[in-house]
Amino acid sequence: MSFIKRMLGSTPESPGKGEPRRPFGAVETFLSLAIILLPVLVSLWLVTVHLGADPRAYAPQWSDEIYNWHQIATFRVAGFDGGYYTVNEEPSPLGFSRFYAHGPAYPVLLGTLGRIFGWEINSAPIVSATLTGLALLFFIWVSRPDRTQLLLLGLAVLTFWPMHIYMATDMRLSLFDAVAIVFAALFYRTIKDPDTTSTRFLVGFALLIGLATLSKLTWSFLFIPLLLQIRGRTSLSVVQSLGLAAVLILCAFGIHNQLAAPYPNFASRLLETSRISLTQGFSLLLDHVWLSLSRFVDPSHHTLWLVLRLQIMITLAWACFLLAKNSLDDARGREGTVILASTGLLLIMTVLLYEVFGWRDFRLLAPVLLLSMLIFIAQRRYLVLGLLLAINVIATPSFLGAYTFLFSSTRYESVSSEIQAFADEIAPVIKFDANPDGWQNTILAELEIATDRKMLGVPAGIGISWFKFPPRLGEIKSRYLLLDGRSRFALGQRPGLRYIKATTLGDLYVNQTGDEKEDTSP
Repeated sequence: MSFIKRMLGSTPESPGKGEPRRPFGAVETFLSLAIILLPVLVSLWLVTVHLGADPRAYAPQWSDEIYNWHQIATFRVAGFDGGYYTVNEEPSPLGFSRFYAHGPAYPVLLGTLGRIFGWEINSAPIVSATLTGLALLFFIWVSRPDRTQLLLLGLAVLTFWPMHIYMATDMRLSLFDAVAIVFAALFYRTIKDPDTTSTRFLVGFALLIGLATLSKLTWSFLFIPLLLQIRGRTSLSVVQSLGLAAVLILCAFGIHNQLAAPYPNFASRLLETSRISLTQGFSLLLDHVWLSLSRFVDPSHHTLWLVLRLQIMITLAWACFLLAKNSLDDARGREGTVILASTGLLLIMTVLLYEVFGWRDFRLLAPVLLLSMLIFIAQRRYLVLGLLLAINVIATPSFLGAYTFLFSSTRYESVSSEIQAFADEIAPVIKFDANPDGWQNTILAELEIATDRKMLGVPAGIGISWFKFPPRLGEIKSRYLLLDGRSRFALGQRPGLRYIKATTLGDLYVNQTGDEKEDTSP
């Protein structure tokens, strides 16, 4: 009977306030150090042994990576005074934030680190592994796991494939994984004993959620379990706690939208359609939901997508079981609210407004799955955790195949000479100038050009804006333009644009609109 209770997640009582923490012996210390180093060790093994590549030859491969890397480089040298990163030259409503649709948090954080430690083409994987390792150190320090828990934590980190797929990239998922690990540690504290946790800790926790939403606004959903768990301290009812959380979530969405440049996605299309006709907007939403749900269970999708979706449903089922059997004032009920709020609300939002396809929902849902798994470890939910880990192990061949053929196909090919050659081509013309008008430090290019790896050679401080359809552009504001055949025909003859030279990526123009005319008077 005791074994069954333990397998179902029966948790020993937490030590009282002021009691000593569980001591760490030599074995626990060794296991902890091994776990902290796992992200970098696995990444090195995958690159050097599995791929047979040189980690030092890493360079960003995808469009988001190129934009992320260059925004970080820009913040490192120019702070908020660099050029604009936009679509169709539409900046964020708050003019000081000149960064892309994901907002300024990621480039500001890594750009600040870049000011201290430097920022090179291959810096992103090093930073990602370091942040993840530090987050794991924090989780171990807060939760003080025993040997069994440390072994399970090591196995979870070793087989959490989304972490390793994106570790050696310049995608934001590694940062989100590190944030998820930190939140798992903090929620462990509030799940165990929210009433004796210090006020300073709780205020810091709430502020950290607020800061995290600047990078990934759906972290704001965590305000719900936090406020529910501490309502005894705030004298708020359940309804009042939910109402306050809703206000904070709406504020987070509003602030994020003010800081991020507009981006043409389904949510913006739905809003535009609904403004014209609520009926058409509702019909569009229903079609999108049906498509999302059908894709969610589509057996033809990549195995890793299906595996993660299955694991998400398992964690949600566990959360519903906990809430059905326990009150919100019980540790098990508190655990259920964390999982249901972080994972359930995110899944609903994904189906309603995002895309269940490609690696999009995979990237979006992976951090909250990691959050749930670490809470299971801290709370000794060995049955559900064992099921998730078994699924990870079964999916190992799919992970290795995806890592080889999809995620690293050209990432370790030496492209430094191509990047430098393009940088040399444009260097006589394009130079960063500490000009308060960011458009004077911005280059506009068609999407295919703007996301080419050679664009890493654009000087740091120069923003990169892209367009896809020339007719959607108003009066051109960017100082520099790179145009290919189609866009050259559509835009090249506009007044104020002066052709400079041909480059390997397209024809380079300078926008002279607004320049002071040369004085030719005697």
